[in-house]
Amino acid sequence: MRALLPIAEVTRSTRPLAVLNEDDKTVVRLRLEEAAARIPEGTPVPPGKGRPPGANHGLNPRLTLQPVKGYDRELEAVAAALAAMDRLRPAAGSPFEETVAALGRRPGDYSSKIDVGLQPEMTAVEAARRIHRHLLGTLEANVEGARADLDSEFLHDLRVATRRTRSALTQIKGVLPPAPLNDFKERFRWLGQITGPTRDLDVFLLGFEGYRARVPEAMQGDLEPYRAFLERRQREEQQLLAKRLASPHFRKLLKDWRAFLETPQPTDPEAPNARRPAKAVADERIWKMFRRVIKEGRAITDDSPHEAIHELRKSGKKLRYLMEFFQDLYPAGDLQPLIKAIKALLDNLGEFQDLEVHAHKIREDAEAMAAEGGAGADTLMAMGALVDDLLERQARVRGELAARFADFDAAPNRDAYKALFKPAKEGKSA
Repeated sequence: MRALLPIAEVTRSTRPLAVLNEDDKTVVRLRLEEAAARIPEGTPVPPGKGRPPGANHGLNPRLTLQPVKGYDRELEAVAAALAAMDRLRPAAGSPFEETVAALGRRPGDYSSKIDVGLQPEMTAVEAARRIHRHLLGTLEANVEGARADLDSEFLHDLRVATRRTRSALTQIKGVLPPAPLNDFKERFRWLGQITGPTRDLDVFLLGFEGYRARVPEAMQGDLEPYRAFLERRQREEQQLLAKRLASPHFRKLLKDWRAFLETPQPTDPEAPNARRPAKAVADERIWKMFRRVIKEGRAITDDSPHEAIHELRKSGKKLRYLMEFFQDLYPAGDLQPLIKAIKALLDNLGEFQDLEVHAHKIREDAEAMAAEGGAGADTLMAMGALVDDLLERQARVRGELAARFADFDAAPNRDAYKALFKPAKEGKSA
């Protein structure tokens, strides 16, 4: 869900003009417009993709011709006369297009999708730095919106960029110097921790109506005190998050990380993959992670603990991220079906974990509400019924895992991975 936010404010002054004939009749109407645009204060602007909020930027004056019925020849004559003037030229685009361009923006200039622009001739260290800079830009673009809680997607995209950054720090191995990398791993882990509670509450509130509909109709109204409890908790966590995202500690993390990514580093003997071709490193990392997913998935049985499923999900996400990071280096027609296949498996694994987490959270919240005296017996019973429903759904999702993994482990999918990623020196098959 996205909030409808203003991109620009335009102040416009209009002056009507008229062309008269010899009888003093108006034969052509003109409108002269002068305008200035600005980005409203508080509007999130992607770094490097817009002017600072608040400052006015002049737009080109516009002279618009308006016909008068019965005077088409006069309209054509005035248009021809204006076209012959050196200082006038036809408007290049609509007022909207001109306004957005004047403010340094363009429609669609923000996306949370990974679009790095890697080139086959790049070294692994060049590719890694470019990947990290792209992720940092996405993270920075969402900070102000997440602080202001303009909508829940700002925090979502900030967290995804953080999670991808942490994955890239650990999975693109032997490319960047390990000493500073270990420091940044801890600092981005902190960022993941401080953003988690608010995002969890956002997700629960966004899905509350769906959860409410899953208990018997007679109990649905009894869940309203629980909604109020969640909303209060969300406001509390959001206020705490806003302070942390405004803190010197967080600002220093972003500043230090950007400085590191934009400062050339000398060759480090502990980064042996730095000068290797990016594709060779990507092949090795993706192939190794694919084999781990296959190994972990094949080891899961009906008796496996939930932790084994969670580990498979983590490995699957690392595999997906690696393919997305380096997607420019592979034919899209070959790579996209593989990304689609791992996403299908991850959908099952993610739903399984979400149901478990939410069931556990509802139990904890029921205890907290009971201790506060904010939940009567009817509300606690409705929450218990919701927990039962979530756990039943989790069991069904668990039952679907074998078929989902079998699809991923099918021979055509394995063969496609081998053809695309298996290093030539790798002799062992998956």
